[in-house]
Amino acid sequence: MATADARTRTRATRASSRTRRARPGASTGGTGFQLVRLIPSGRSLLIGFALVGMATALYLVGRDTSLLAVHDIRVTGASARVERQVERALQPLVGASLLRVGTTDVAERLVAIPDVETVTIDRSFPHGLHVTLTTARRVAVLRQGRAAYVVSERARILAAAPRDISPALPRIWVPTAVELSVGATVGDPLTAAAVHAATAVFRAGIGGLRVRSVQAGDDLLTYTLRDGFEVRLGSLQQVPLKLAIARRILAQGGVERYVDVSVPERPVAGTNSQVVG
Repeated sequence: MATADARTRTRATRASSRTRRARPGASTGGTGFQLVRLIPSGRSLLIGFALVGMATALYLVGRDTSLLAVHDIRVTGASARVERQVERALQPLVGASLLRVGTTDVAERLVAIPDVETVTIDRSFPHGLHVTLTTARRVAVLRQGRAAYVVSERARILAAAPRDISPALPRIWVPTAVELSVGATVGDPLTAAAVHAATAVFRAGIGGLRVRSVQAGDDLLTYTLRDGFEVRLGSLQQVPLKLAIARRILAQGGVERYVDVSVPERPVAGTNSQVVG
């Protein structure tokens, strides 16, 4: 009898323990309990909304007052001449809010400076604006009658220049009927093709030789190297492949006046139409 009473008391104790552990609205598996803990309190929500409101108010104040006005503009990444041009072009931004000045605002003011290729800005609060430039790479000189123009790899005319400027850059002879204007992109397709061809040999030359001039026409692309040596590529197709073949032939030596790779599978070198390779 005593044993039965003891068993009864043990079962009652276990049932009571389970009842205390099971809270209203909570899952016995623990998931409901964890979700309750993750819900922020009303006080935390109120503080969060207050901080967001304060940040928004400060942003609006900074945009519309002199609190964050531009006082100092610093330009880097270009020659001293170009940096001075950029600083002058950006002077109207002095006094504007840093929060209102964006990359587009800066770039629009620099369109008239052909040497500027790309622009990035960095705001140095409270009053500094740092502008970093990349400048156009000069790859050739366009010659048109007595005039000369320096042109970039993107076929943009950077500046009028003396005819003897940058002797290391290849010359491209342009018909007088083609309109050339500083700051504009070359519109004539054949002249633009010659510029792109000059870019392809800008650093390495051809076979270690500097390119003196580039001529592009209908199914005609010719590099003239120093001493009058010619590399004839024919059409404007497969230019990298043709250049690679021409460089390999020149590296072998013994070539006379020209290399013709207009048909890459049958390159010709010399003055007697001798097939090479």
